[in-house]
Amino acid sequence: MSAEPPLPSPPPLQSPVRPARSSSRTGVFIAIVAAVTLLTAAGIAVGVAVVGMGALKPTAAVPRPLTQLTTVAANRGAVVFSDDFHDSRSGWTTETLPSGTNFTYAATGYVIVAKGSLDHYAASPYRRPVQQVAISVTATQSSDAPAGAGYGVSCWRGADASELRYDFIVTTAGDWEVDRRVGGTPAKPVILQQGKSTAVLGSAPVAVQGMCAALADLRTIRLVLFAGTQKIADFTDTAAALPDSGWLPDLIVTSSTVRPSTVTATRFEVRDLAR
Repeated sequence: MSAEPPLPSPPPLQSPVRPARSSSRTGVFIAIVAAVTLLTAAGIAVGVAVVGMGALKPTAAVPRPLTQLTTVAANRGAVVFSDDFHDSRSGWTTETLPSGTNFTYAATGYVIVAKGSLDHYAASPYRRPVQQVAISVTATQSSDAPAGAGYGVSCWRGADASELRYDFIVTTAGDWEVDRRVGGTPAKPVILQQGKSTAVLGSAPVAVQGMCAALADLRTIRLVLFAGTQKIADFTDTAAALPDSGWLPDLIVTSSTVRPSTVTATRFEVRDLAR
């Protein structure tokens, strides 16, 4: 299926770095006759304080990168970005694509009215590359959506001819696909795996999650697809090279010329699988 490119979104607002608190110093006059005794005691106290501070110093979280054999669950990793679409200034596009597909914030969530037999992308406001990323969207699908309509997520890295992208899509008919595009969204997708799932897209929210994990050799990519808590695909792909420093996330909606369909997203989440 051909695709409409994602519209660019601005980076999220960043809070200024909190300045380090400077400590004050107090001078103390010490009588010469007590200098030796006090300095000795102070030396012991300082030694104890240093040991104590070392014991209380927080330890950084040890990265736990995925391997080809790591068991993964849908909730693995630390959340690095999430959006429930209640803030219309959170950075998602509200423009209309050439097909007539439009994106709007509403009281119910982020609403995409999709038209044509196309894949439509909305670029996430989160723009910090992650080497091993999990991306999920929780959404509902309009009840009159044709069988080929659906939604999912997309991870990508690189630019122009070097762009590498993986799409994870589930449709109203229960079909699912994991596709690869090389050279940007205009490139024809290659279906890597596809099948049927028991996930039912409709009025009840369903989370579709895709994982793109670059393994240690930086050529092998582990790809995992969840629909709800059900893992429906888990395999690896090999790339000649992995451009840039990590994956970036997009939301993807697929539609059909039979009639327009509406997807209402209520949560979008990005996790770092190695944390």
